[in-house]
Amino acid sequence: MLKSIDLNELNLLCSPESDKVVIVNFWASWCGPGIEELPYFKKLKKEMPSIKVVLVNLDFENDVERNVSPVLIKGQYSSLENLRLTGLKADDWMPLADWDWSGAISATLILASGKKKFIEQKFENYSALKAAIQQL
Repeated sequence: MLKSIDLNELNLLCSPESDKVVIVNFWASWCGPGIEELPYFKKLKKEMPSIKVVLVNLDFENDVERNVSPVLIKGQYSSLENLRLTGLKADDWMPLADWDWSGAISATLILASGKKKFIEQKFENYSALKAAIQQL
């Protein structure tokens, strides 16, 4: 259910391309606000299938089966790309999303029209997510 990626793959994922819209959401099973907003990303993918929506899980590896998989199965998030960073320290990969990221989640990276926008808070509703994308 979760595909493991390394630093190079994350770097490619977090690099803006001029012709694609990519949404990368960083979440964890222990973050209530992050879980609350996951349905917004699923709805976005359903309404706008050309947008690439990626969920990057930040749980410890030994918590994936017990805590992460049930969230993904219950929410039916298999239509989204579900990734997991393996063997990396936060200092190695956080700057790829945003140099000023405090490490707090919910956190979402929006890539569109060759630009990056990093949002270090939960989207309060689906409309807020759409508005953030349209600002780029």
